[in-house]
Amino acid sequence: MLMTHNDRNIWVLEISAAPRERIGVPNVKLLGNIHGNEPLGKEMILLLAEYLLSHYTSNRRVQWLLNNTRIHLLPSANPDGFEKASVSCGELSGYRNNIRDVDLNSNFPDIFESNDIPRQEETKAIMKWLHDIPFVLSGSIHTSALVVTYPYDSKPYNITEGPSLTPDDDTFKYLASVYASTHPRMHKEAQCPTIKKKFANGTINGAEWLSKKGTMQDFNYVIHGCMELSLVISCCRYPHPADLSIYWKDNREPMLKFLSQVHMGVQGLILNGITNLTIAHAKLMIVGRNITFSSTKYGEYWRILLPGKYKIQASVKGYQTKIMDFEVKESLLDELHMTWLNITLTPCPSDEYYKLRKEICMPVTPSDKISDNKAKKEHYENENQTESFQIDHQITLPTLHGTKGDFLGQTNQRMQSLADNASPKSLNWRVVNLMTGIYLNHVTSHLWKISS
Repeated sequence: MLMTHNDRNIWVLEISAAPRERIGVPNVKLLGNIHGNEPLGKEMILLLAEYLLSHYTSNRRVQWLLNNTRIHLLPSANPDGFEKASVSCGELSGYRNNIRDVDLNSNFPDIFESNDIPRQEETKAIMKWLHDIPFVLSGSIHTSALVVTYPYDSKPYNITEGPSLTPDDDTFKYLASVYASTHPRMHKEAQCPTIKKKFANGTINGAEWLSKKGTMQDFNYVIHGCMELSLVISCCRYPHPADLSIYWKDNREPMLKFLSQVHMGVQGLILNGITNLTIAHAKLMIVGRNITFSSTKYGEYWRILLPGKYKIQASVKGYQTKIMDFEVKESLLDELHMTWLNITLTPCPSDEYYKLRKEICMPVTPSDKISDNKAKKEHYENENQTESFQIDHQITLPTLHGTKGDFLGQTNQRMQSLADNASPKSLNWRVVNLMTGIYLNHVTSHLWKISS
């Protein structure tokens, strides 16, 4: 079991009103405090959790979002660094890095060059989390400017200046603009005293602003097909607690609109044309965009796309590759609806080979209970171990941070309070400790613990 260097845990709160057995519900996440001296994201995420849980029955938009989405909230990805930080607008706010002086946001495998910095325990935990859950959209909250950045952060060797663009640059620019344009000041190109760069409409390509290798958002996109952006929401690295209400007012609406974008684009199932079973881990690509993504272990897939006409290609060993036309249509901003497109693949004409591939299929039966067993790991097998969930005994959550309190109290106590006061009680939530793999499930009042 993994712990941070100073034996602290990393907690995630998952919230959804969608039944666990329901196929096709997209996963979206917000992550904060990956830099120890930037804890504002942690506070925004905890306030968002409070808002979602307390407004489910009274706010139609919140109810729709939770009915159709699995939202994962990670308040603090760097609890050790946070312990060393203090209130200050500048670099004097203390530890940006973890306790071993490693920038966690530069600690992931890079897409253009090798990253020899040893993987930190926090990084390993996040990488395993990304492997276990098929995230579609993500936001990492930072401070020190007012801007939304999008991939790539890294540059290939033959690019020395300017942006480093992904095949989905149009989608990333749109997602960045959704957050920036909803923020009261970000889209007005508000400048921070210490930032000379001007951000047109409050957005910029990551490499064009500050090129760096091994970032979490590049890793999310290339390896796991998850579109992650960096939401930089304050000139002050570590603002004074008295200003939290102002930041919450500025960022509540942008966060909600950003989360809802996970429902724009195309989704569906990959099916076997003979058995009508789903096909796991098929490789998909939007034709004309030179990057692939995969179907889940249940044969589900999602891709965020702007309204328009597209072609999608699906392929998996043992099946004939197929290309299909589809259209993403305009829909309401707060209640987006993906185009549903099932892709049926024909097995190659080899009975013996087909028999060898049947184990990756499962029936499409919505009433079947979806288990939490992990799929086979495809990337970085030497860095993480594949594990399965088992019900463990009831347990009380340990203290998240040592003796230092958060802005508004201990994070784990607040998360426990959120869950205890959720309305209605049937709303699904669970807290996971990324460092130990322990889940606390409100519906069963049991912990779900990872065991090898």
